[in-house]
Amino acid sequence: MYTPSKHHAENLVEAVDLYEAVLQTRHRDTDPLGRARVLANQGNVLAHLGAFDDAKAKLYEARFLFEELGDNDSVLSVRSILDEIARQTTLSSTNGCGRP
Repeated sequence: MYTPSKHHAENLVEAVDLYEAVLQTRHRDTDPLGRARVLANQGNVLAHLGAFDDAKAKLYEARFLFEELGDNDSVLSVRSILDEIARQTTLSSTNGCGRP
């Protein structure tokens, strides 16, 4: 049974740290698919935390690896997260200027 946590942001921060630890075991030369998956997951979590620059860095590397591997479905998934980051960034900058 799923029980929502009262500490959602803390859990996300912990997930980022755990993904970073896993990345140390997923090397590009020996496990490119595993590395790409971890990067994509970590990038998604960072995006949920609003750390868009860090998220984009992880997601760009993941997308590159997925493209190299020919995993088109994963490329599309990563692109959709990057698109959402771009939308959020645009909305934030537009709202920050006092425009609708």
